[in-house]
Amino acid sequence: MMESMYNIIWADDETAVYALKKPNGENTILANILERKGVRLIDTAKNAQELREKLSAKISWVDAVIIDANFTAFGEKPKSERVLKGFEESVNILKTLGENGNRIPFILFTGRDLALISDNTEEDYLKYFLDNNLYFSKIDDETEDVIDRLIEEVDRVNTPEHRIRVRYCDAFKAASMIEGAEDELMHCLLIDFNHSHLPSDIKDRFNAIRRLFDKLYDACKAQGLLPRMPLNAIPKLLDVHDPSGSAPFCLLEGEQPMHQALVKSFAFFLEFVQDGSHANKDLDISVLDYVQQSNSQNILQSIVHIAMDLILWYQEASEKYKGKKFWKGNYKAQGYVRELPRKYENARRRFAFDNFTITPDDNNPLSEGDYVGIKDFTKDELSGYNKVQFFQYDIIEKHKNN
Repeated sequence: MMESMYNIIWADDETAVYALKKPNGENTILANILERKGVRLIDTAKNAQELREKLSAKISWVDAVIIDANFTAFGEKPKSERVLKGFEESVNILKTLGENGNRIPFILFTGRDLALISDNTEEDYLKYFLDNNLYFSKIDDETEDVIDRLIEEVDRVNTPEHRIRVRYCDAFKAASMIEGAEDELMHCLLIDFNHSHLPSDIKDRFNAIRRLFDKLYDACKAQGLLPRMPLNAIPKLLDVHDPSGSAPFCLLEGEQPMHQALVKSFAFFLEFVQDGSHANKDLDISVLDYVQQSNSQNILQSIVHIAMDLILWYQEASEKYKGKKFWKGNYKAQGYVRELPRKYENARRRFAFDNFTITPDDNNPLSEGDYVGIKDFTKDELSGYNKVQFFQYDIIEKHKNN
């Protein structure tokens, strides 16, 4: 089956025209045509007002619009075949889009003949469709011809959004698994097309990339593919060559969750994005200064492509390791925790059992009486206690009174 690369909205008051399923659940002829040709019906509209609203909400995702002639500008079904207000308003929408630089093609697919349309509209609303060979008849059952012409016209118009989705269709398919990630990815990739020179809002661009990653990271944590811990520390845990690496954390014997080449790219990505957007004082790359001085977007483009590789990894890993957790097990110690007395007002709470002190955080909170497993620790020579950071333990069982 061809991947869906062409997204359309269909405006027609007769919903049966664009039905994709029969009452018995089987695909209709239209659904089979769309699937075979790689076209996706992303929305429908029963009048011109709905068309305007849905286009406004999905403008970055619409490649073409199919409209009827006999439908209303507002409300439900037209009272006669001479009601063409929806058609007229749709052409006005088309004109407005063109004035704003958006070249989404409209195709007229109707059972009304040209003479009736011409006689019942005040202006020459047919000119666009006739000049561009975008008029088709329902009576002659030209559905497949409509779709073929639609694809041809979309390719001719070749909007930046469409070109991006075609070129990176695999990344967008993977991003669709994460709520909001498709829109953030599109926003990041449009930089290449919309700015030939350095954009004035370069810091916001870095933030957009970081927002994209935050959505990815949340999805990875939810599935247990990455641990809940400070982002900068994650590549070290994934790096098999790092002495403080992930060996004590990996539950799947002999297998790392991420290829080492991508681990290195991941570390590069985090350093540049955080330095560029969050002004983290621990990072002194000063990437914003470099980008502004060099007037180059190559670093921006590089980290966006790394983000796409990470999204593709998520898609593969979420299926390959479904139901498995990399960040639990292989415990070096287990026990019940108790809270240590606070030495300073507003100090972080600490917990202990045996000769371990545990520092929790908001992502993995602790309470007295919780049963935990310690995965790794560092020795505190002064106190004699083994220090356990919040990414070095799992809560095996919460205290029942909590």
